[in-house]
Amino acid sequence: MTETKPKPTVLKVGDKIWAYEAMRRSDNWQHLTVVGENRVAFFIGHDNIKFDPERTKHLKRIEKATLKAGKMPSLFALDRKEIDRKAWVNNNRYKLAEAVKGNLTFEQLVRIAEIAAPYLVPPDELREP
Repeated sequence: MTETKPKPTVLKVGDKIWAYEAMRRSDNWQHLTVVGENRVAFFIGHDNIKFDPERTKHLKRIEKATLKAGKMPSLFALDRKEIDRKAWVNNNRYKLAEAVKGNLTFEQLVRIAEIAAPYLVPPDELREP
């Protein structure tokens, strides 16, 4: 099974981004702005904030190395579709884990291991020819 390398996510100051706000009571996702950056991270906040590189503790941050690896932190999304996908994962991950504990065949578990945990894939001599 060949694994494709994820495409890096590109952000720049001024871009809009969705951020999950656990303390908000109504809509948990808030539309924010990339307000600044330094050599290691982008800083996320309301678009009316004047970015001061010496005072960033009150801002959310996304590490550039994470984006370069093609990942987006779970508390951020670029669009509504990505928010919906993250919600689906959050709502179904434990149900799927419980389903995997059920009566799955050797071949089905090997396919799951290839996707989720390649270090658990059994040696070829255990597989059917």
